[in-house]
Amino acid sequence: MVMQYALVTTTFGSPAEAEKLIRGVLESRLAACAQRTPIQSDYWWLGKLENAHEVEVKFKTRAALVEALKAYILNNHSYKTPQITVVEIVGGNSAYLRWIDDETAGGRL
Repeated sequence: MVMQYALVTTTFGSPAEAEKLIRGVLESRLAACAQRTPIQSDYWWLGKLENAHEVEVKFKTRAALVEALKAYILNNHSYKTPQITVVEIVGGNSAYLRWIDDETAGGRL
């Protein structure tokens, strides 16, 4: 079965940066929805353990737009190596999935 819908997740160092990128993604119709959550991250970076307050953002989109969405995030993100993960949406409410189709019609960069 070919992937039709995806959840694309990334993180940001501030709510303001998250808001700016979310706005650009939605205005470009690369995703139908973005959900953000404040998180606490612990990770290795440049040989050191780091701890940071971040904002996690999950975008709901069509599989056909995943590469364009990833490119948009990479081109507009302040992190040198931003998290970008993609999870296939399997099943779900058919009316909701149609809504994703409708809201991302004409998705562009």
